[in-house]
Amino acid sequence: MYNLPFHQVRFERTQKDLFGIKSHLQLRNEIDIPKRHRAGLVKCRIIYDETIQNIEFEHYHLKNIQTLKLVDFSDSYTYKYEDRKSLDLAYRKKEECDDVILIKEDYVTDSYYGNLAFKKGDTWYTPKHCLLKGTRREQLLRQDRIHIKKIRASELGTYSHVSLFNAMIPFKQIKLQIKNIIH
Repeated sequence: MYNLPFHQVRFERTQKDLFGIKSHLQLRNEIDIPKRHRAGLVKCRIIYDETIQNIEFEHYHLKNIQTLKLVDFSDSYTYKYEDRKSLDLAYRKKEECDDVILIKEDYVTDSYYGNLAFKKGDTWYTPKHCLLKGTRREQLLRQDRIHIKKIRASELGTYSHVSLFNAMIPFKQIKLQIKNIIH
């Protein structure tokens, strides 16, 4: 299970912030991966409110992302909600592109599929104004592999590359040149 300690922290923070609960559940003890999902890359989705409602597993297929489109987005997505309607609406604006970069008040946030990092020189920066503090993002920050920076949409041309990553997509596995971003 990738990044389980970071998922545990997010689970506990969400339980506290949204439900006023100091959770003592250990996700490690709640997850029992079915035999049919023990091979390949598998996504685990835990649906919960005050208690765990359901745990689902599905085989994960990496997306072939070659182009990104800038799309305005005004909603919040601080927690990993099951309801992604506002994100889905923004994603539909991608047109011929493979994914979107969500722009909120001229600041770069995230893509539909995950967090972002932008390369300038030898350094990778992740947007300060991210929508969701993803578990891999938190891990990369602690490892000092990425650094937080306010990034305006108008400044994207000063970076050479963008990497899209999430709990299932390793950092730099999806790495595109900035010219692959459609304004």
